[in-house]
Amino acid sequence: MQLRWWSRRLRGLPVKRILFFTFVIAGMYSGFGGLLLLSYAGQANLDLVSDWLVLSVAATMIGGTSLAGSEGSVIGAASGARSS
Repeated sequence: MQLRWWSRRLRGLPVKRILFFTFVIAGMYSGFGGLLLLSYAGQANLDLVSDWLVLSVAATMIGGTSLAGSEGSVIGAASGARSS
């Protein structure tokens, strides 16, 4: 991973800016998902999605995504979610 970061930096890509905006966008999507869940459930509770966590991890594994990372596709994860 470190070598890929360095090669992208040598190519002239703004690596720190891309990482920053990636985390900003991920945080915005997480907040929006939390608001949607709050509007669906009508209450704010930390244990609200504990059952959904296991199902979502199982669905992505069925779709072929590796828990070690770097392997998998969106189509595989969607098909795993569809089958579970």
